[in-house]
Amino acid sequence: ASVVLRHKNYPAFLGATGEENTLKAFVEPISLEKNTYLLLKVVTELHEEFGSNPEKAGDENAEIHNPSENGRMNLGVYKKFLKNNFRRVLPQSFKDAIARMTAAELAALVLAMEAGKSLAFKQEKAGFVKNSVFPHLSSRAVLHSAPGFSDCFDSPARERLRRAITYASRYNNFGLVRLPVDLELATRACRQWTELMLASPNELQVVSDEVELFGIISLANLNFARIFIQEIASLRHFENAEAYTSGTNLLLFPMKKLIEVLYQAIDISTLRRLDELVYLVSQKQMLQEMSIGSKRDEELPSSPFRILRPIPFSDIKQLAELHDISVDVLKDWSSLRVILNSFSWLARRVGNSSVPDSSLVLALMRCQGISPSSEGSIISKKGMVPLRGSRLRQHFGPSWQKHFIYVDAVTMAESNEDLGRLMGLGARAFLDEEDDLGDLEKD
Repeated sequence: ASVVLRHKNYPAFLGATGEENTLKAFVEPISLEKNTYLLLKVVTELHEEFGSNPEKAGDENAEIHNPSENGRMNLGVYKKFLKNNFRRVLPQSFKDAIARMTAAELAALVLAMEAGKSLAFKQEKAGFVKNSVFPHLSSRAVLHSAPGFSDCFDSPARERLRRAITYASRYNNFGLVRLPVDLELATRACRQWTELMLASPNELQVVSDEVELFGIISLANLNFARIFIQEIASLRHFENAEAYTSGTNLLLFPMKKLIEVLYQAIDISTLRRLDELVYLVSQKQMLQEMSIGSKRDEELPSSPFRILRPIPFSDIKQLAELHDISVDVLKDWSSLRVILNSFSWLARRVGNSSVPDSSLVLALMRCQGISPSSEGSIISKKGMVPLRGSRLRQHFGPSWQKHFIYVDAVTMAESNEDLGRLMGLGARAFLDEEDDLGDLEKD
């Protein structure tokens, strides 16, 4: 707190290059001291709300503020805007984890994030400028330098605070930052909030969309991985699912079976919200790609991970006919595949062929013959999803393939006509694929 008070006249935010006027038009000027006070009020009120009435916490939706219609926000309106967005980026299990934390931990999180701006911002003659594109690392430095940090918090609390601040940004100079797999729910929840604290007010709505989406898919991925691994471990083989591996890093899994697991990992109301967020975030990212030429080289993109765009309805109807899957299921798959893609479950190639955006393929596989001189049988399967075996290797070791049906070669077709042509070629359809041994891409 003393660091914030010593720099109380510092600005709470500095607009991105070319967006200074947008920030000024969005909210009235906020000093570092005032913003810290607002954030402390927001997190302590939400902490009390989550603990006292967890069933109803989160009923409100964040309101989109359009400064051209409503004028510039005052501090009272901005506080409500903050609170709505801080609430909505937390799934219910994250809210429960926040409720179990102490108010002192949350206060320390806010103070560290805001005090870090004393290092990240620099005052020059023309005004304040950004001294770093990673202000959260400055916040971590301030946290470590606080004399009472070790005395006031036990080891688990200190680790939660450090990790929540360290991973506040999911992007660095080298690309996407992968979060540690052992992050507990409380740390993940705090990390959601620290990412919002990095956003300028005029960016908060769109950043909150992406952070809310990340919270949903990260929690769904944890549930999916747990259920999927348990399903595999409970059976000696997956013959009933007709899942195939070619002995490489590729697993071909039927989408109808895969989506059953995904339905267990996410409830229907969250799935419908996922539909909305996938559309909103993918639209935002498409607009960013169109204007990327106007960005300065030294500024980092605001979107650290790419979201698969929704499958157009015209394509869904074609896929339904091609793979014999209902349109409603494919609509759900359009959003659910974002979970798998964001956490590297989906393979990008089958042999020499690129997997389509739908992640559904017509698979052509060759089973080993009884004798060395025989060509073996060739089988085809519709509605298959290429998955990376490396995710299963992490749980089952190098012998993960024993859980599935083995084929000695695999390729893919993009249409029934293409499939018929490959079937006509017989064993020759796999000649090019054998040189590459299927999909050899590694994580």
